[in-house]
Amino acid sequence: MELKKTLFALHNIIAAAEGRSQLRELSPEERRVLVAIGGVIASGTAVHISDVVRNRDLGAPMTVAKRLRHLEHNDWVEIRYADGSRVRKEVRLTEKAQRNLNLVSWSLDTHLASGS
Repeated sequence: MELKKTLFALHNIIAAAEGRSQLRELSPEERRVLVAIGGVIASGTAVHISDVVRNRDLGAPMTVAKRLRHLEHNDWVEIRYADGSRVRKEVRLTEKAQRNLNLVSWSLDTHLASGS
């Protein structure tokens, strides 16, 4: 029972942090795609469109491709040819995405540091 309370509290904290950002405009599935891309980029690795589309944890390839197009259309990600390639395309976070993901991260850090 204690685990359920902890998970519920964590869910509420994350929802509150996301609610202060523009991430609330995205569907939960689109947020998962954006966060997955951000996590890989944060580790210092380039994200190729094929890597995102083939990630079965994010959904079927065609569905993930559709979500990526929606994210690109709404200025959350940029899809460009990788440096020196005419075939491979990289997915990059836009300033809007970086700003909003940083806001959520900062909100979570602040909340956890305060111990509330």
